[in-house]
Amino acid sequence: MVVFLQSASYPPNDGGLFVCLLIALIVGTICFLLFSFIRPCFGFHYFSRDLKNKLQKVPFAWIIITLTFSDNETIERNGSLPMIYLTWKRLGMIYCWVMTIITIPVLIPLYWARTKVPENYFTSMTASALDSDDPALSTTYIYTLIHLTGFMIILALFWIRYLMVKHRRDAIVGGVHTHCVRVKGIPGKIRDEDEIKACIEECDGGEFSGEVAQVRIVWDNNKLISLQNKRKGFEEKIEEITEQNAEKGKNKMMKPPVWKIPPILLVWKDEVDALEWNQEQLEKTKEKIEKKMEKYNNGEQKHIGMAHVTFNSADSAGKFLHGFKGSGASNKKMHAKSWKRFGPHRPEDIIWSNLNGSRIKRWIFIIILSIINLIFALLWTVPIALLSSLSTFEPYPGIGPVVTKFRDTTPGLASLVETFLPVILTIIVMALYPIVLKLVVYKLEKHSSFVANNRSIMLKFWVFVFLNFFILYCFFVSGLSLLSNLYEDTNSIYESFGSINWAIVGAYYMCWLLTAGIMASAIKLFNIPGLIIKLLKMKFLAKTEKKKLKIMFKSSEYKYHAFFAKEAVIFPIILLLGSIVPIVLPAGLIYYTLSYLAEKTVIINGQDPNEHRPGRYVNPFAGLLILGGLVCFPAWGFFFGSTGNFILMGVGGTIYILIIIGPIVVNTFCNVLDYVYNCKFLSRTGWMGPRSSEDEDDDEEPESLENSYIHPGFVSYN
Repeated sequence: MVVFLQSASYPPNDGGLFVCLLIALIVGTICFLLFSFIRPCFGFHYFSRDLKNKLQKVPFAWIIITLTFSDNETIERNGSLPMIYLTWKRLGMIYCWVMTIITIPVLIPLYWARTKVPENYFTSMTASALDSDDPALSTTYIYTLIHLTGFMIILALFWIRYLMVKHRRDAIVGGVHTHCVRVKGIPGKIRDEDEIKACIEECDGGEFSGEVAQVRIVWDNNKLISLQNKRKGFEEKIEEITEQNAEKGKNKMMKPPVWKIPPILLVWKDEVDALEWNQEQLEKTKEKIEKKMEKYNNGEQKHIGMAHVTFNSADSAGKFLHGFKGSGASNKKMHAKSWKRFGPHRPEDIIWSNLNGSRIKRWIFIIILSIINLIFALLWTVPIALLSSLSTFEPYPGIGPVVTKFRDTTPGLASLVETFLPVILTIIVMALYPIVLKLVVYKLEKHSSFVANNRSIMLKFWVFVFLNFFILYCFFVSGLSLLSNLYEDTNSIYESFGSINWAIVGAYYMCWLLTAGIMASAIKLFNIPGLIIKLLKMKFLAKTEKKKLKIMFKSSEYKYHAFFAKEAVIFPIILLLGSIVPIVLPAGLIYYTLSYLAEKTVIINGQDPNEHRPGRYVNPFAGLLILGGLVCFPAWGFFFGSTGNFILMGVGGTIYILIIIGPIVVNTFCNVLDYVYNCKFLSRTGWMGPRSSEDEDDDEEPESLENSYIHPGFVSYN
């Protein structure tokens, strides 16, 4: 029984694939050349001030700057998370390079020699044209196990590298968060921070006596945060208007705003002096702040039962976090034994207004948004699946004959529609959907930190991409013909899924990888929309030279959470198709090479340093990678099952279990060595270079202990 290429869909047309590649090359080359020549003229947009040198003015010298920018420099300048992300890109490039070398010279000639569809070159280079009893499938089976082993090695290397970068970053940078513990369960009647400090130093036989630097209670005063932000805004506006008045020699006039109505619509309002109006609003805001502060000083301000306890050393903070018992407290009202302790977020990562949010309400919105996200993923798959296989329209009257005539008269154009159009739509949606998720998740789920917010977005985006881009496309690419087979015989699940058209699946993903690698990477480098927006802001919004400089050199946040989610889907796809459609491997190599070059250039030249704890992204990323690889097994089962190679599910499954256990073993091993060697063995491996004399004091006290974790409502902007 032939189970591979028997669906109603036509095999992919070679001309359509060629046109897809040609379009990607043309657009990518144009953007690449424009970027290289325009970049020196708009240095404020394309490279940071601290990276200015003579090479930046040479059109193609940015390639040298990017390739010679070391790992240590990336960590020091951008943080550990960007370095870990770029490490994964490099490992993906290595995997595709090695597998291309050992796979292409063997499998493609083998498939070409034994194919029964010689009139179609692309299908002739895949296992889809082979009969189920063809002995060549045994070679495909062996190479599948080789690719799976390579995936296990790459994942283990990535995990080890993550641990090394993480510990190296902690040793060099540290941070006040390494000295702090977040405590929940503070009684509402306890309002004195010194009283909490005394209780901690008294408990557990005085183990923490003299170790507590300060205690900061988290006050329930979001209104004060809003007022302080308004105060800061008015002060900046007054400074800006003062500069404008000095430059023009006259006072600026304005119409006082009413709610959020644009001033141009306020025809009934008379113009007033802008400086006087803003000064008046500033005084009113200060009065409101003073009233709030009086409430705090009079002991009427409530807190949320939480406090940030900062210690003089990171060791003391660790002992308190994991070993505090709360015994021996003389103040029984403190209820120290019932305190819950958590590792803190970095001060700049906290969303203070959400710290007092209801967990029940948050989880309700998480569930609702997850369901909506799932529904959208399913709905978006419909047009992509239909466009990817136009033959699904042919059985239906009216549109069927039109589609058939279109395919017969212009097969190249029809193949281009099936391969290129779904790819473009997918790339656009994958670029815009994280922005939509960010707006919705931030407003509704109200996480207590930005990293938790980003992790929620990451998981939702992964669900969308995984279902839409992998599961539903791979297994339902045959469209309505597969559903029709299932409807006619509900017991023929194996036969129905066994007829998956792997040639069309491979053509789509090869086209996507080439388009994303060549065209999307060049567009990301060029970033003409960002340049236009920045120029417009400088022209119309920058009223002073200071404001212009602020807009000119403002960096942006890189969406690592979205890119990790995409990578957790792309790599399992390459793993799945590596032996069945080997031509995907060089396409993956092009994607990882060009995207690594483009993303590293963008990260080191124009992105804000990311100090988020990398584990909050890497741990779920590794889990999602493992889950994505696990989904490959049923696909391989459908492919190899008819040949009697069920051993793949046993042997391959056993190997895959090692992938799951491997990171746990490596993590435990590294933690034990950390304890024995005081976190210094990692730098001796040579991966991150030797430790400098400045790194020897791992427990160096940060400069800002006394001023850390102050509630932003009580921070003065003077």
